[in-house]
Amino acid sequence: AQEKLLGPIGATHTKFNKTNTGVTWMHSFLETTCEDAARFGYLILRKGNWNGTQIVSEEWVEEATSPSQEFNPGWGFLWWLNRPGSLVSIDNVLTPDYDEPSDLKLVPDAPDSMLWGLGFQGRLVQIDNATDTVVVRLGTGDEAQNMQEVVRLVTETMTDE
Repeated sequence: AQEKLLGPIGATHTKFNKTNTGVTWMHSFLETTCEDAARFGYLILRKGNWNGTQIVSEEWVEEATSPSQEFNPGWGFLWWLNRPGSLVSIDNVLTPDYDEPSDLKLVPDAPDSMLWGLGFQGRLVQIDNATDTVVVRLGTGDEAQNMQEVVRLVTETMTDE
């Protein structure tokens, strides 16, 4: 990852953690800074291209930010898409019979093209193709409330004259 992904985009303060047996955690436990997370967001926003160099293929980025399966069209490859789908929450982890809504968008008032990389306790990388922006939030708190608030603040800022 350092040689092929992190190094080329200048993400020098990011590391993947490993399990006790030495296997890299690929779905969680990434240690990063706000700036490095933004770099990764911009790589996705620019369809895998970093300053004229194709780091990952445009086809892979397109596939990763599209519905990855029929079960939940709001989920790509580790990216949440702003499309109607099942909003996985702590409720359906703690209560197996919880009836999770399957037709909700993460942020109903946000553009359909918006997507998020969501992390522990509300950390997020938000990508908005419509406004060509990446927003990173490393604080803690409720994920859904954080996304709605970030979208509101950025939208208001982008539309203020």
